Amino acid sequence: MVFEVSTTYQRADIEGLSAAYYYTKRPLRTLGKLLRWLSLVSGVLLVGMSLLGLVGCIRLFPGFLSRDEQNSFSFLMMTLAWMLLLFLLGFRLLVKSNVPLFTKLSWRLYKQKGEPLCFRFDPAHFWQERPNVKSELEYNCIQRLLEDKDRFYLFDSPGSAFVLPKRDFRQGEAEEFRDFISRTTGKPVEQINKNSNKE
Repeated sequence: MVFEVSTTYQRADIEGLSAAYYYTKRPLRTLGKLLRWLSLVSGVLLVGMSLLGLVGCIRLFPGFLSRDEQNSFSFLMMTLAWMLLLFLLGFRLLVKSNVPLFTKLSWRLYKQKGEPLCFRFDPAHFWQERPNVKSELEYNCIQRLLEDKDRFYLFDSPGSAFVLPKRDFRQGEAEEFRDFISRTTGKPVEQINKNSNKE
């Protein structure tokens, strides 16, 4: 049996991939909710503190220079380094909190808008074809399979996946593909919607 998906990713596909990525990182339900709220609050506080600290350093900079220049400059650089560290830590916590903002940003950051893609699956291999590039891949590279109501996500690493919109199956049916890909990779297809609705 052969399956073919010919697609051009839309905004919903990339946002869906971002949501699927966060789903793969989710801890246990109750603990997960608590950790996401803590990450969100901590991230906002750290980013806010770092930005306030940066503004304070900029405002105090002329006063520092009028004193001992070398010590003032060293203190300023050390303070800026701490502010940068706080900002990066806060940003990381915000990303881990699964704020919907980052899902929305994923489409803006996606660089291949409008690029046609074609995937072909047969029992032995699968291919991904972009303009001027064709890659043959082995099924053992697939680490995890996820599905929502509109797409399949074939994760080949914790941070990247092949997105297969169900609307764009040109050969074979999406329902048959679920069984095929699970059987071929030896991995279950996890349903995102069912589990996420229970939370």
